[in-house]
Amino acid sequence: KHGNVAIVSLGDLGESKNCDHNPESDSELFAGTSMCHEMAAGFLGSMGVPYDVVGGNHDLEGLDEFETDKENLEVYLKAHGKETPQFCRQIAEKTLLVGMGSTLFRDAKFTSHEVTIDQQQIDWFENLVSTHKAEDGWKIFV
Repeated sequence: KHGNVAIVSLGDLGESKNCDHNPESDSELFAGTSMCHEMAAGFLGSMGVPYDVVGGNHDLEGLDEFETDKENLEVYLKAHGKETPQFCRQIAEKTLLVGMGSTLFRDAKFTSHEVTIDQQQIDWFENLVSTHKAEDGWKIFV
């Protein structure tokens, strides 16, 4: 219907403040909550074309709802129909659009303001680049 069309959101899908979304808590931050991801998935999914998300650090900021980054990441992935934080989409002949997402917020090494791409995604990306070589005509947009 739409041809080779897709949307990519560059993450940080919700406001990092209270948005009156939880009547039981007037201080809960909206970013990274189940509601945040469900609303974002509904909006992005309503465009009628496939979408992907490059997960930002604040997409795992559901501090009042989740105890761990792992729990938060699982809800994020499920809401957006993703199996992994990374994605690869062929957008033209020998042309890939690639995204990787942050997997830490609470457990970030230095500060929650950093984006952390885990080793599993780095290994995946290195494999992707080694199997889609520029000398073979491949172009990879990250």
